[in-house]
Amino acid sequence: AGTLGALALGAILASGCSSEPQTTSIPAPRPGTPPGPVTIEIVHQESIQTLQLEAVPAGTTVESVMRSIEEVPVEIRGSGTTAFIDSIDGVKTGSGTGWTYRINGEFVHRGIGSTELVPPATIRWTFGRWDEPPKD
Repeated sequence: AGTLGALALGAILASGCSSEPQTTSIPAPRPGTPPGPVTIEIVHQESIQTLQLEAVPAGTTVESVMRSIEEVPVEIRGSGTTAFIDSIDGVKTGSGTGWTYRINGEFVHRGIGSTELVPPATIRWTFGRWDEPPKD
């Protein structure tokens, strides 16, 4: 049961979902909110790669933003509520490791297809072990 539980936990975390209550305070988009910039930071080992998208409409999901970038290869499995990052720049999610993200410094406990952005926003992707707290 321990291995099965660890695999189930990994699957939940890989999808960016959690059974814990939502603790982030990402504001909901308001009607008439103008498009704005979204910064994507990809942290792996000792490097940080930064990408800037201009004029992203409020309410755009993290999934849509990640599908739109061309500078770095991104593989996404599923779509909408089942979407999660399989790999970024060739670094693949595994059974005990994967990509997690923060928006404006706050760890997000929802999937990328369910999380809407309100620009200006910064999405910071970090690769690491599922059983360790996300690093800044």
